[in-house]
Amino acid sequence: MIDDIVVGTNSFTVPAGETQVESVSWTASAGKHLVLAKISEVFDTNTKTAVSVANQTTGSQSINVEPAPPPPPPTPPSKATQTINLVTNTIQAGIASSTPIVKRVLSSIYNMTESLRTTAEKSLAKKVENNTKSTGNTQSAKTQETGFLPTTQKHLANAVFAVVSSKLLFYFGLVLSVVFIFLMLKMILKDRKRKNKY
Repeated sequence: MIDDIVVGTNSFTVPAGETQVESVSWTASAGKHLVLAKISEVFDTNTKTAVSVANQTTGSQSINVEPAPPPPPPTPPSKATQTINLVTNTIQAGIASSTPIVKRVLSSIYNMTESLRTTAEKSLAKKVENNTKSTGNTQSAKTQETGFLPTTQKHLANAVFAVVSSKLLFYFGLVLSVVFIFLMLKMILKDRKRKNKY
């Protein structure tokens, strides 16, 4: 019991002639408290009958619980962390301030690329249409060979038209081409630097 309030109970068995420590959990609060332990309902395990013990209480014990210390102040970030945070904030601020300019540049590039794509699409559409007409007409082999694209060029024109007429395929291929060119240039520059060292 704490301050005459029951905070927990335990059931236990102690062999004759022995001692045993029992405990219960308690969430302490700051200040002075009276602690008391009491034994009740004692039974003989052999006869299952109630028995009496000489000392059923421990007597009140006064304890003083000190207040919990304040939490330690947060650890200041290291110099490396401060530098990284400063660089990150600077980059974010630069991106935020330059976003309108970046949008205008990207919009201009997209409009130019889209204009080239639609022009190529129209030109290839005419060639594909002519190829389709030439296949359906019954002309002489000599006329077909000299007046229209060879078979390989016809298939190539059809394939390119399929890519150009689809925005998804066109821009996906464009990105891959740019990445490939970038990697090739990077390899060439590395090779030149390696040669210059020797």
